[in-house]
Amino acid sequence: MFRSPQAKHREDVVGAEGTFILGDWGTSALRLWLVDADGFVLDRLQTTDGAGTLQGDAAGAVFSRVTQPWRAKHSPRIAILCGMVGRRGGWVEAPYLTPDRWSELPQHVAHLRLPDMDVRVVPGLRTRAADDVMRGEETQILGLTRHQPDFDGAICLPGTHTKWCQLAGGQIASFRTEMTGELFALLSRSSVLRDAVGPGFDDAAFDIATAEALNDPRAMGRLFGIRADWLLRDTDPAAGLSRLSGLLIGAEVARAIPDINGQNVALIGTGELTDKYARVLRFAGYDVQIQSGEEMAIAGLTSIANQMFELTDG
Repeated sequence: MFRSPQAKHREDVVGAEGTFILGDWGTSALRLWLVDADGFVLDRLQTTDGAGTLQGDAAGAVFSRVTQPWRAKHSPRIAILCGMVGRRGGWVEAPYLTPDRWSELPQHVAHLRLPDMDVRVVPGLRTRAADDVMRGEETQILGLTRHQPDFDGAICLPGTHTKWCQLAGGQIASFRTEMTGELFALLSRSSVLRDAVGPGFDDAAFDIATAEALNDPRAMGRLFGIRADWLLRDTDPAAGLSRLSGLLIGAEVARAIPDINGQNVALIGTGELTDKYARVLRFAGYDVQIQSGEEMAIAGLTSIANQMFELTDG
């Protein structure tokens, strides 16, 4: 018996025994959960060992090191991982499926064998036009559908590369990626704006910039004004950073509004960045629900695990 730690019901799967490791291994962080056969999280860990810089067996070495205490004490027999760990050049390459094959994720997991356990890596998704991809977010979206089977609408997953997805009838109708997070990091750390921005959050500066970006497509052309304000008006760098964030996220949401088109909006994520997206979307007039990125990842990985056991035992 193996069930989602957040589920209120049990899903009977013949042959699910012992403990398991579930993981979301992204570009910049590794999140792992030790789960028992009843679906309860026994332990969790997070490290900055992102899969984005780990080539081949280096990822395996990290996984072996960080999970060694769990493996010594609990002897988990399988790990199921999603995210950039399945990228080309990573630990093992997992395929990309088109959204219409989303339900086939469990059948196409990539396999690795360690001396004491099996590792399975969940496939990513690619658009039919082969012009966009995702890894990890597909599992969180799957988790949302397990929590809310009837949800139709827009889903936003904020991050370094934010994903916007349209969900209809339990299926992913379309998705696209925005590089707002990476642009923010580059502009704030490596551009001419770096001296004009600094730690802290200025609500007013963020909201003013958000309103500009939502209402004026030319607002992004005023980014250099952040430096000018710092030079000529001695603007607080915290206000500069907040203005930069508001302009970038506001412009992104403005681009998303035609696709949202009055639909329900769900945010999957946690922390300051997710709160900023919620603030902007609500400013734009949307009633937004926020779902925990961790809970959705666990729910999605658990669903895949259950289907894998059904395939194995059926």
